[in-house]
Amino acid sequence: MISSLVFLFAALTDLLDGYIARSYKAKSRFGEIFDPLADKILILSAFLGLVYLDRVNAWIPFVILGREFFISGLRVLAANEKKDIPVNALGKYKTVSQVVAISALLANLTYSYVLVAIAVFLTLYSGIDYTIKYYKS
Repeated sequence: MISSLVFLFAALTDLLDGYIARSYKAKSRFGEIFDPLADKILILSAFLGLVYLDRVNAWIPFVILGREFFISGLRVLAANEKKDIPVNALGKYKTVSQVVAISALLANLTYSYVLVAIAVFLTLYSGIDYTIKYYKS
């Protein structure tokens, strides 16, 4: 339970950081690049730790990692082509679902695998959505 609270604290500080940056219009190129990277490191390291503890199947972090690499590559292509693929609500729901699923797994809640399934679905669905938006732009 303590690990779940520590993880939630880390995720909430990231959310608060983004809120403060937007409120004070304190956006920076550094933040635009490294904040999403920090999010991915937090999520993937938690899932890998859960794999090590045998609390989640090993394919789950690989699906997430594969999606993140693919979308990052799409963003690089889009930038080279002067296209913009903005972050949308679906991507944010994906991240929230991952945080909730990890927190539930860390707290050893009985319904945590349903939350993991939702997180995997949103991860894949948001990846497909970004891909469609790239090709339409």
